[in-house]
Amino acid sequence: MANLTSKSAKKRISLWKVVLGSLLGFVLIVVLTVIIRQAKNEPAAADQEIVADRLARLEKHRAEEKIAMASYKWEDKAAGVVRIPMDQAVSLTVEELKIKPVGPSTVPVKIVVAPASAPAPAPAPAPAPEAKKGS
Repeated sequence: MANLTSKSAKKRISLWKVVLGSLLGFVLIVVLTVIIRQAKNEPAAADQEIVADRLARLEKHRAEEKIAMASYKWEDKAAGVVRIPMDQAVSLTVEELKIKPVGPSTVPVKIVVAPASAPAPAPAPAPAPEAKKGS
């Protein structure tokens, strides 16, 4: 048994090395945390020329949109499509909807998804439009 116990014996690390290594690791983590928190994580300030240019373009765009919303213009002359001021378009739409008869929808509805526990009910037929009574 020549030196068999010395080969299989485990190396022991002394306790003071473990404590010192743990303490140094803890201090390193704390220092890195403080450094990261101190570092500013904000984007760099934009150049004032770029900001001024963007604001000028925004104001120009808003002015063009304001003019477009308040003016008449041919959108497609061949098709007879005209752009009109927004307030006039709203007034015309409200007047059109006032004279439109109120009634049930004639749009057919189809159930796409039915519950798994019950069969899908058959869609109700749309009511036929009433014929005008007159002469």
